[in-house]
Amino acid sequence: MRFETLKNWKIKSKIKFLTFLAPITFLLLYFLYIMPVVEKNYVSEKRREIRNVVETAYGVIETFHSKFKKGELTEEEAKTKCKEMLTSLRFEGNNYFWMFNYDGIMVMHPLKPELIGTNCLGNKDSNGKLFFVESQQKAKSKGAGYVSYMWPKPGKTKDVPKESYIKGFASWEWILGSGIYIDDVEEELTAITRDVLIIVIILSVVILLVGFYISKILTDPVEKLTDASSRVAQGDTDIHLVNDNTDEIGKLTRNFNDMVAKIKIQLDYLQALAVPVFIIDKEYEIQYINKVGAKLVGDTQENIVGTKCYDRFKSDDCNTEKCACAQAMKKNDQITEETVARPNGGRYDIQYTAGPVKDQNGNITGAIESIVDVSEIKEMYHYLNRSTGTLLEAMNKFKEGDLSVSVTSEKEGDDIAKMYDGFNQSVNNIRSMILRVRDAVEATASASSQI
Repeated sequence: MRFETLKNWKIKSKIKFLTFLAPITFLLLYFLYIMPVVEKNYVSEKRREIRNVVETAYGVIETFHSKFKKGELTEEEAKTKCKEMLTSLRFEGNNYFWMFNYDGIMVMHPLKPELIGTNCLGNKDSNGKLFFVESQQKAKSKGAGYVSYMWPKPGKTKDVPKESYIKGFASWEWILGSGIYIDDVEEELTAITRDVLIIVIILSVVILLVGFYISKILTDPVEKLTDASSRVAQGDTDIHLVNDNTDEIGKLTRNFNDMVAKIKIQLDYLQALAVPVFIIDKEYEIQYINKVGAKLVGDTQENIVGTKCYDRFKSDDCNTEKCACAQAMKKNDQITEETVARPNGGRYDIQYTAGPVKDQNGNITGAIESIVDVSEIKEMYHYLNRSTGTLLEAMNKFKEGDLSVSVTSEKEGDDIAKMYDGFNQSVNNIRSMILRVRDAVEATASASSQI
């Protein structure tokens, strides 16, 4: 099945496609670009937050160490009070701090006090990672850093991904740390995505409704125009579309009505002509024929349209170089010829004139032809020729002295017949006059001989 390009789609299909494309594009953009960027920035922001709270808690250690240095507290008192304060600190709900020393001994853990005093360097997460060893190495080598590992949430036993920030306090060889659970971040991002999807669904419904409404108000009049133009192309000009809108489609509808009205006037003019008129394309297919032409051919206008002109009129010029239509299209000029046509089994002496038909770009697309039946004119011409010949022949005989000459008209009561009657009467009158003169001459001669 051939996939048509977008430009060949119907307007309604284009609008529906764009209506569906908008939310789909947004969702693709969200999941392929916005969501990863948001997730990256969100995780980065959480990492900065955990670093900031660790730095803040680190200030507590520095404060108690400063009191020890000033002699306000003994070192043991300073350490004890510091651990008590850090144990009580919470942030963002139930997030906490923990601390072990450079030797890996857990110094403080508010949720798992059983770990205090034990060596945690051998502890592994569910993936086998020695995360306390990594924390120890970063604290000693870099002073601080991030460590990723698996660890259960408070009150849970299942390990989940956790991101911690640790910082070493070299004076007491402590390593302070705290972290965030990645699944918390994922849950927050999932909540954000859910809210976005709800908004997108609502907006999509609104967009679809608006899109279908716009599609209807745009395509319905366009489809009516398309259907009407097809009917006009088939010769139906009894069309008037109603559109009171002031937009471009409304103006187009009114212009279409004006165009159809002008076409109707022109076609009505052609229909009203007393002579056959038809229009052909360059393949000699009849595109239009008026009623008189259809009557001459002996078929309906609908049946004639689409057939070949030479199959309908069957003139002696058809399919020859003398064809006026062929000459008009070739020479781009008006051509008049005379020939004999035999439409519908008849025989007609015709004089026909053809001219080129052009499109809006001036390209010749066919020809228009009008036909005049000159059969009667030709018959009258021949009749006059015969009558004149007969009269001339009689006059020559009369000139030679044939007083018995007489002419008879082929038709009674016409002007030729009257002229013939006048000639015959004149011949009779002259013959009678000559006979009287002859009789008088003979009488005179007889009288003279007697004298």
